[in-house]
Amino acid sequence: MSLKSRIIITMAAVIAILFVPVTVLALEAKVMDVDELAKNADIILSGKVIDTTAKWEVNPQTGKKNIYTYVTLELIDVVKGKVKGNTYTFRVLGGAIPGERIAQGVVEMPAFKNGRETFLFLHNDKNLYSPVVGFYQGKFNIEIDPSSGIRKIYTDRGAPVTEFRLTKNSSKNNTDAVNYEYFKTLVESKLK
Repeated sequence: MSLKSRIIITMAAVIAILFVPVTVLALEAKVMDVDELAKNADIILSGKVIDTTAKWEVNPQTGKKNIYTYVTLELIDVVKGKVKGNTYTFRVLGGAIPGERIAQGVVEMPAFKNGRETFLFLHNDKNLYSPVVGFYQGKFNIEIDPSSGIRKIYTDRGAPVTEFRLTKNSSKNNTDAVNYEYFKTLVESKLK
């Protein structure tokens, strides 16, 4: 690549950074295990993300406008709490509005993607920045294992949720993600 090309690319990157503002908010979450997630959650459910819509709203705590993303799930299972209908919608602080040149991000906030199945531990409080208990810690992705067809559990950051991580009773060497039914049953047992 020529020097002229590198200068043009560098200038374009600087211009993009200067003219596409991104606000990043930092929040800190206490490290939580499944016992604490289950204990602190008002609602525990799994579902498929069918819609994510970001829009500007006034933050009731600050009086300033922020971007909030509304996430709608088509329900698979409700493990704890009462949910009416076959969908559930909640909002999280941050997001990107299509067609606008600004986005807001929140450190520790879980990410939601249309079409992805997820298992969630939620607070039933619409005034929170995130109803997800422990921010990203209270969101687990459900993915289908391509070799077996079994639905497996991963953290929001993509790490496999292993039996050792959940129970401390199995081999540390087992790096396989647990299946959805095992995880759901374990969570249900924490509620008794």
